[in-house]
Amino acid sequence: MKLAGLFVGLIAAGIAGSASAMIFPLYVYENSHGANTNGLDLWFDVTDGGSYAEFTFHNSSTIAANIANIYFEASGAGLDLGSSWIAGESSGVDFNAGGSPSNPAPGQNPLGWAGTEARYRARNPAPHWGIGNTDSQQTPEWLKIRFDYGQSSYSELLSDLGDGDFRVAQHVTGMPESIWTVSQGPVDPVPLPASIWLLGSGLVGWAGASRFRKRA
Repeated sequence: MKLAGLFVGLIAAGIAGSASAMIFPLYVYENSHGANTNGLDLWFDVTDGGSYAEFTFHNSSTIAANIANIYFEASGAGLDLGSSWIAGESSGVDFNAGGSPSNPAPGQNPLGWAGTEARYRARNPAPHWGIGNTDSQQTPEWLKIRFDYGQSSYSELLSDLGDGDFRVAQHVTGMPESIWTVSQGPVDPVPLPASIWLLGSGLVGWAGASRFRKRA
């Protein structure tokens, strides 16, 4: 019973800590050099901070890849966000506002990009202090960027991100070719880290087996 109680507590803690988070994957839209993108896994989550939205960028790729530039599209569909700023960086990550190019639309602008609301770039010159992928023995790298809601709200932001009226794009290097990625709507929200679900299911299974042995 104590283990079952612990599991319930873990679930409650996980839901309380991440119930408002939505996850958005990024997809390759420009790969002029023909980079091998098998194993590429780039995504960000968005949480409600009350007066601001927090974007946390992740790189879970199983291939060498480095997020060097991040772009936020000019507000669309009535979205009116305020200022943005870097709220936190993991060890090995160092971003600054600005950078070039000003828009993530190389070539003939296949995105139909409406303009850039804000952009951030990893420290240069080399090595880029971008968001690199790490193996299972290392602490994952991440970057947090916050936006004031301005005249908008968290629900309006999620709606525009989901509809593609407000997009996030990235320039990814170190593959060794460079590519460009863009968000295209959310995936199902994950209210608990996978590790908690695995731990919880194991505890429930153990508790059930123990109860069965006692009855036998």
